[in-house]
Amino acid sequence: MVILGLADGDMLADNLLGHTHPLDVKYDQVYDFLNCLKISPCAGWLNSNHTIRLRTSAWAKKLSNVYKEILGSGIEFKNYDYAYYDFPTKEIFDKGILENRRPEELIEPCDGFHPSGLFNSYLADWLWYRITTEHPEWIGDENPNNEEIKRIFGLKDLE
Repeated sequence: MVILGLADGDMLADNLLGHTHPLDVKYDQVYDFLNCLKISPCAGWLNSNHTIRLRTSAWAKKLSNVYKEILGSGIEFKNYDYAYYDFPTKEIFDKGILENRRPEELIEPCDGFHPSGLFNSYLADWLWYRITTEHPEWIGDENPNNEEIKRIFGLKDLE
């Protein structure tokens, strides 16, 4: 089991404030409007007030540290192994920038809160790398029926 800490939500605002939301207003206006109505899905991070976002990030870090404390307590599970990773928000943003992506492309534009499909594809690559290098025993043997599956479904080599 892979357990991820909470994402750095402050990066949402850092990369969206000043940009235009699909509703044709700035994200900070959307965030402030939702907070005014007390219906924001995440008032702590979807907020134009940097101090509030920093407090929310500090709280998220404390919550993520609870995972580390529990998992570091020596607890063992009979049927599965586990690994904890801090959520790689910055690493993924850095990778996107290296690939000439704009940071706002990594955030779902409609809600300005969740990772975009592009972010999730980078996250999948990041997780696959961690698992294959740090826990290769989790992968298991290659399915001996792969060639037959490709033949039946008309698939070309998937690698």
